[in-house]
Amino acid sequence: MTASRLSAPAAVLTGFLLVVPAAHAQGESPDAGVTSDATPLEPAAFDVLRKMSAFLRSSQTLAFTVRGFSEELATTGQMLAFFRTTRVELQRPDHVRIDLRSDITNVSLWYDGKTVTLFDPVRKAFGSTATPPTVDQTIDFLRDKYDAVFTVAPFLVSDPFAVMSTGLLTAFVVRQAQVDGVACDQLAFTERDVDWQLWVQRGPRPLPRRVAVTYKTVPGAPREVLDMSDWKLGGTLSAKDFVFTPPPGSFRAEMIPERKGTP
Repeated sequence: MTASRLSAPAAVLTGFLLVVPAAHAQGESPDAGVTSDATPLEPAAFDVLRKMSAFLRSSQTLAFTVRGFSEELATTGQMLAFFRTTRVELQRPDHVRIDLRSDITNVSLWYDGKTVTLFDPVRKAFGSTATPPTVDQTIDFLRDKYDAVFTVAPFLVSDPFAVMSTGLLTAFVVRQAQVDGVACDQLAFTERDVDWQLWVQRGPRPLPRRVAVTYKTVPGAPREVLDMSDWKLGGTLSAKDFVFTPPPGSFRAEMIPERKGTP
């Protein structure tokens, strides 16, 4: 999971601003904190990642809910926590719908294989841009052009393992743990700019259940912790879910990068 795909702030879609015109103003694992004695890149951690990746890749459609918080450094030096809930729907290879509701941002995203549209339901502003023809390419496009990064992106691409295993300095299985009563393997990873952990459900459905990230190179080393639940794999998603229709009273606004140059 390369740092470029987990750049802070990693809240879904916070890399975008809609510019509104002024008139509209396995086995026993090491204890927590103890790394593997065998190698800084523990094969067991990669085995869990591979199983999770293969399971996610096996389904043409995914839907899940994300709940959690991210931290921002206040001018007083205090670290503030902002909570959010996000619903994600994916239909491979070229459709995504994301609805984010948080303490500081409310925005929805539609991707239909040709265009990404963002809509702010509070200001009733929307913007759109032409995009590449696949989810993988569009995630890269939005990151490169708009600094738009979001933590769940590696779970949406065609090969999650390839993304998550790139750039790792350490990787190990921490222990067995519970997330909302679900037995999981807790994994820990380090990269140059971020430390991150991943909780993967044990058994025949190795779903990601929690991800925690620390942004080491950002002032204050802010954290982000997200729980993933209400998973639905397979089945049919409605085509209309991926098509944006401007509601009455809405207006078009420009899409620009929010923080150009943020690492």
